[in-house]
Amino acid sequence: MPQEKGLTYYQKTRAMDILMRACFFLSLVLCSLAQPDLELLKNMTRTEDFLQLMRKNGRPVTLSEIINSDEAREHVGGELSMSDLAQYDYCSPRYQCVVIPRYTDPNVIYYPPCTRVLRCGGCAPSEVLTCAPKQTSVKHVVVFKSTIPYPGSPSTDYEGLQLVNITQHDSCEPTCTVKPYHCNPLQSFIARECRCMCTNRGSVRCAPNQVWDEDTCSCKCAQTIDNCPGFSRFSDSTCGCELRQGVSGMTDEEIRNLLELAAQVTTPAPTTAAPTLPPLVLNFPNAPCRPLVPCPAGTTPKISTINGRCQCMLQFSFPRLPQLRRRRQALERRRLLRNAGRV
Repeated sequence: MPQEKGLTYYQKTRAMDILMRACFFLSLVLCSLAQPDLELLKNMTRTEDFLQLMRKNGRPVTLSEIINSDEAREHVGGELSMSDLAQYDYCSPRYQCVVIPRYTDPNVIYYPPCTRVLRCGGCAPSEVLTCAPKQTSVKHVVVFKSTIPYPGSPSTDYEGLQLVNITQHDSCEPTCTVKPYHCNPLQSFIARECRCMCTNRGSVRCAPNQVWDEDTCSCKCAQTIDNCPGFSRFSDSTCGCELRQGVSGMTDEEIRNLLELAAQVTTPAPTTAAPTLPPLVLNFPNAPCRPLVPCPAGTTPKISTINGRCQCMLQFSFPRLPQLRRRRQALERRRLLRNAGRV
């Protein structure tokens, strides 16, 4: 038999996978280049520092040029001065109100109840950065300690002086809001962009009704249904309403197969003879409960999981149930092995 020309199915699939990975990493590089360097933004403390990044018609822009421009005069209705420009509240230590740690006994009073110490304040130059302490120290302050002798007392009893330790921020800097410990096992931390990136994005294909979730590094349904009819529930795997698992522990696939078998039962042709009712069974030696009325043939008394009453329920056997469960377990093991290989 002559060999067919062209690429095999495996080679086509492999080439498509390599192309998808290349497109993904190329888009990642382009997005990174389009974003400003966060290290440059972190080191900015003055307006002049920011002006060094700006260009107008390909040339640097000076502060005096902007202040004396016609655009500046239009905004303020006259000459623009430095006081008209918003001043950058750079991330730095400043005195802030801090509450003195209180005693566990409500009758013990520390005075003063609060004081001022250096704490980090101001803003960060980007929404992905946070003003945080770089160096800290412990400041010792002395407060008065007194107790209330009895409820409604007009005075307090002096107990002495109390030494209290308060953390003080000596230096501050803009740091990434997202930390490496925020990333899940399928993500890696990109310090230059202060974000977590999924490492498996180029190897996962989402179904047409699914979208990629960057937080979980997996595909999720594009739309969800909150009001599934009857006893069905929304399935994250099929993105549709599926029959719920019953008290027997059957899966959706097992329930569907059971319904298909029930639909294959042929209905006997109608006859003119009088209908005969199934005989009633009164005694069940191994029954868990006793119903109020006798159960017909083909049923057995059982305790309902819905209302807790003893009811007559149908007896049926499903010989394919063990086979379907083994098949489901094998598929689940193969899925776990594939996921472990991707990681």
